[in-house]
Amino acid sequence: MRKVFKRKVYDSNKGEVVASCSSGVQGNANYAIETLRRTDKGNFFLVCQGRTITRCAESNVRVARDGQILVVLNAGAAKEWLSEVGHDEKYIQLFGSELTEA
Repeated sequence: MRKVFKRKVYDSNKGEVVASCSSGVQGNANYAIETLRRTDKGNFFLVCQGRTITRCAESNVRVARDGQILVVLNAGAAKEWLSEVGHDEKYIQLFGSELTEA
């Protein structure tokens, strides 16, 4: 999947995988996996693949089916996502110079 955002092309098959997480039970309609990626130029984006009752699903009037979405994130949103899903070590690795000891 490719997405154009602010005259930049993001490709779900390219870029460094920073971290990923899953929710729901694999095989069930609520299963989803999110993967945070970073482009060679340092831009972040989130790829979400999900089943029929997740925010990732494609839908129309008659049918919902498994789908994929790509969301462009700024550095602040990438930090928030890493923190929310518990990837603290990756957060420290990427943004540790901005942190202070408690």
